[in-house]
Amino acid sequence: SPYLYALFGADSNINYQPVQDRSIDYAILKQQDLIVLDQVKEQSSGFIQAIDEYIKQGGSVLVIPSTNRETALNNELCNYLQITNYEAVDTQRTRLSTLNHEHIIYKNIFEKIHENMDMPSVFQSYVLSGGIYSNKQSLIQMENNRDFLCVHALDKGKVFVLAVPLDDAFSMFQKHALFVPTLYNMAVVGNIQEEPYYIIGENNRIALNKIDLEVDKVVEIADTATSFAFIPEIRNQLSGVSLFVHDQLKEAGNYVIKDQEEILGGISFNYNRSESQMQFYDKSSLETEINKHQLHSYKVLNLQNKSNNAIISEIQSVGIHLWQYLIVLALMCLLAEVILLRIWKI
Repeated sequence: SPYLYALFGADSNINYQPVQDRSIDYAILKQQDLIVLDQVKEQSSGFIQAIDEYIKQGGSVLVIPSTNRETALNNELCNYLQITNYEAVDTQRTRLSTLNHEHIIYKNIFEKIHENMDMPSVFQSYVLSGGIYSNKQSLIQMENNRDFLCVHALDKGKVFVLAVPLDDAFSMFQKHALFVPTLYNMAVVGNIQEEPYYIIGENNRIALNKIDLEVDKVVEIADTATSFAFIPEIRNQLSGVSLFVHDQLKEAGNYVIKDQEEILGGISFNYNRSESQMQFYDKSSLETEINKHQLHSYKVLNLQNKSNNAIISEIQSVGIHLWQYLIVLALMCLLAEVILLRIWKI
């Protein structure tokens, strides 16, 4: 689609690689952060299995239907993944109405949400099946309460399903300002690591799902602020390559995963901030500390198993009672006022 190229093609932060559906190199799929299936015509068993494996390893996929009705309603991939299907074409004109602002795709995108926000028009769309999916979230809905864009969480990955092709005959979504953050954040979300940070002192597993390492390859984890570096335990598993960090780290900070001089990714380690075991003074220990520090204004009261009246009475019985002194002070002030009025009587 020219709209995808216009968005991603010139962006230096995005490695945009358009590929025809007949010339896909399945070996490099797992290295991608987002795979956009834009009007894919052929869905062979090998293609479907490769996409399924990519999703299981943590990849994100966006499914965009074809402008050709027969091709779009071929739900082989959707059926295999057990996600929303394309059922029919709805030619009734509508517009987008509701955004899921709490989803990571749109969270913190808008400074303020206006009720009369200008939303793109939809001229025709494919009806997405309305079955009950425990792993499904609606991201954009139309005024007819049908899904325009939804997402399924599958294993470690995500599948986004769009109800329209990126074609002017179907909608104005691809020409609307909403198109850019939607597609761009899909790519960014696909690159988020499993954990925002790891805890020092724990046995941490760091998954390198989208990185190929040869059997004898050695990587290291290096501190970005110092020259400290170490070689973690490396395991090749079915889900991908995993690094295991045990007790090699002592200092919190930002680290990089390196293959010689090539940086493969960044990670952070923090100290364990779990609340420590709470220990409290008993009554005798508190009294000892009060006497030790000569805190004469403090007294320990034992209020356990006492009524409210008894508690109030005991509280009133301790400390210095100032009300008597305040009454005497008030009387003295009154007497002084009377004397002053008599002496300076005009």
